[in-house]
Amino acid sequence: MRKEQTYLLLACLFAVVLAIRLYFAFASPYFSDDESYFHLRHIESIKENIFPLFYDPLSFSGRLFIFSPLFHYIFALLTSFGSTWYLTKIIPNVFASSLLLVIYFLVEYITKNRPIALFSACVSAFTPIYFVETVNALSPLALTIPITFLFLLCFYRIQQQIYATLAVFLLCFLILLDPTSLLLLFGLTAYLFLQRIYEIPPKKEEKEFIFFGLILAFWFYLLLYKRALLDHGINILWQNIPIQLIDKYYYKITIISSIYHIGIIPLLFGLIVIYYILFYIPLPARQGDKNEIKIHEEQRKTIFPIVGIALVTTFCLWFKLIEWTIGILYLSILLVILSGYGYMLFHNYILKTKIRGWSNIIFGMVFCLFILSSILPTLYYSKE
Repeated sequence: MRKEQTYLLLACLFAVVLAIRLYFAFASPYFSDDESYFHLRHIESIKENIFPLFYDPLSFSGRLFIFSPLFHYIFALLTSFGSTWYLTKIIPNVFASSLLLVIYFLVEYITKNRPIALFSACVSAFTPIYFVETVNALSPLALTIPITFLFLLCFYRIQQQIYATLAVFLLCFLILLDPTSLLLLFGLTAYLFLQRIYEIPPKKEEKEFIFFGLILAFWFYLLLYKRALLDHGINILWQNIPIQLIDKYYYKITIISSIYHIGIIPLLFGLIVIYYILFYIPLPARQGDKNEIKIHEEQRKTIFPIVGIALVTTFCLWFKLIEWTIGILYLSILLVILSGYGYMLFHNYILKTKIRGWSNIIFGMVFCLFILSSILPTLYYSKE
């Protein structure tokens, strides 16, 4: 497939996804959750008084809010040129739809296969949990998640000056934007440990960058949340929610809930890739073929950053260290990227068998399964 054709299809996919999102967003005059009105209140406060509402006198005995207001300042600026209601419906969906562009370029870099990258972009656009949670909500996640994976794309090319500079800017932006940037940094730290376990020499630039990000993030969040840490201690991880209510926000991940929220295609192919990268050794490599060993090491090194972030996210979900919705959102997109690589392995295997002439039919069957398990449920849940 030619590059121009791929970019045209990608632009059409972006337009279709954005149109579908806006249709569901404007189907209701309200937002789908309470948190959206929390953010809207701060945006309106900034537009009126320059500052967000750090102290709420209307709450019982008053209430102090501790958060980074970058997201609210961005939206206060973007909504100052028109109707706040319309723009807070449109802009988050533009940001959320841009994820498919980032996923396309990320999967293309990993697989060097444009059709598979385009398919992965389509899968990311209709991941049930991501679509439903961002289609009619004013949430920092609509901006944080695309920028997180754009940063990851730059991280892969960190040895080039322009990408290293962009990665530093994006990382600082993410740290100021949302604390979920810690998932990214801990995941990249796990990536360094995986390299050490499998005796793959890490790049000096990557180690320095990851340690710089960790120090910067810890410094900023300690300054921001020091009062909350002193008052509530470790309970700030669970937002000081009473034990009786904590299972409503933090509950364990299961296979059934994963299929329901992520979709069977990214979950199946993503888990296959994690097994392949961590445990599988190809037969020629087991026989001592140095070329095969080198190729497999390069594959591992390429996939390890995503696997590292996925493992850390799964660990945090399992031990209820992050809110379930946030964790499953990140995990779903990570599995989409891994599934692109997984489908490439599957396709290459099919081409080596006697049914290689059926490869297009098999792809059609996979795509039909994607429609049934992801697109249709996504549209149904959004309507509900």
